[in-house]
Amino acid sequence: MRALTYACRINGNKMQYRRSSSTARPAICRQNVLDLVISRQDAVCRYPLRGGLGADMRADTADVVIVGAGIYGASVAFALASLGISQVLVLDERFPTAGASGRGDGILRIHYANVPEAQLAISSLDTYANWADIVGGSCGYEPNGFLWLSGHDDVDRLSRNVDLQRSLGGLTESCTAAEVKALQPHLDVSDLGSAAYEPRGGAGSAAEATYSLLAAAGRMGVKLCTWRPVRRLIRKKNQVTGVVTDRGNISCSVVVLTAGAWSAPLAATAGVDLPLSPVRCCTGRLHLPPSLMGSMTFIDTVSNLTFNPRSNGLAHLATRDDNHLSIVDPNNFVESVASSAGPRSVEALAERVPLCADAPLADSWAGVDGVTPDGKAILGSVTGVSGLVLGVGGNFKGFKIAPAVGTCLAQIVIVGGSSLTDISRFALSRFETTRPQAWSPTAYASSTLA
Repeated sequence: MRALTYACRINGNKMQYRRSSSTARPAICRQNVLDLVISRQDAVCRYPLRGGLGADMRADTADVVIVGAGIYGASVAFALASLGISQVLVLDERFPTAGASGRGDGILRIHYANVPEAQLAISSLDTYANWADIVGGSCGYEPNGFLWLSGHDDVDRLSRNVDLQRSLGGLTESCTAAEVKALQPHLDVSDLGSAAYEPRGGAGSAAEATYSLLAAAGRMGVKLCTWRPVRRLIRKKNQVTGVVTDRGNISCSVVVLTAGAWSAPLAATAGVDLPLSPVRCCTGRLHLPPSLMGSMTFIDTVSNLTFNPRSNGLAHLATRDDNHLSIVDPNNFVESVASSAGPRSVEALAERVPLCADAPLADSWAGVDGVTPDGKAILGSVTGVSGLVLGVGGNFKGFKIAPAVGTCLAQIVIVGGSSLTDISRFALSRFETTRPQAWSPTAYASSTLA
């Protein structure tokens, strides 16, 4: 028996992770060189890597197998490699960001009504703001500012939530409707009660971030294998010991499941029931009037709107058809948005931003993500099943917290817990009780966003 020992530092403390193995590990494969130029103007990333990274992969062992090469999977891979665990294999049925990570609107904000999500968002925003130094490449970060717009009934609730975020180190402040008008004169604020303003909030690109993370992880030894679907997890008694693919089984010490809307059926193969539904979500973009270039991103809880202007002259906005937020088959759903949804969305936006009344719609699309009953992610180990770590339930907001989620899950793989936040709040076991846990006394009644 030989022991594999890895040294890492978490919060300055040196820790070790040991794993025993009776057989030598074969070389996994050369990391092929892949240069990807991801345009910030492309909402859906289309880079089918057939025959690309990992096409000749024949490895049958790894320390960690990550199932799913979206923003969560890439974040975990990078974090593990940064902590010294390089014998990591990332598998994807198609290619990186083929799921929800390539179809989101890229809003970055820290406005959450509960401590764990706020901590993850604050930490992640720090990473996005310093991406070039921490990861390298681009994450598409544009700090044009962010506003969380609320009605009169939520003034006190918003103020307390801002205080919570500030107590955790977040850069944010409460604003009156008049102050919002001063910040953004183009907004109609007549029905607003207050707002939260985040000067470092704004926009990013999950697609760019995912590819940058995978490239950085690859430079540290992580291997990516595309077009290699995982058919099931291998479970022996109470331990997950590997995965089954079309090109053979892969044995490992830990499987990290980050397969988005495809996660529940895979978890079921190991006897783990995930309360996760594949839900369709619609998004679109319009051409910005020149006078709105550089304007702030906002989430409008009064009118149920999102608006995310980008430096390329386009703005992402909520573009919802009649099947928006419907449960679908993630392998067979309508990716186009009904033509009637665009004009309705622009009309609704124009009530808040009158200058957009005549703005032409550029395009629209639909994606699918894993959604949980309480709108929060499922993160961490599974009670009674060793060797399985979950990073699922993005709920269409995973990008905002992904770098911190990656760090937390990497720490769980190595030492069994996380120093960043109380990750147990996101445990799968929270759904086993008949009384769901209360995330926050100041949660917004009309939204699971915060």
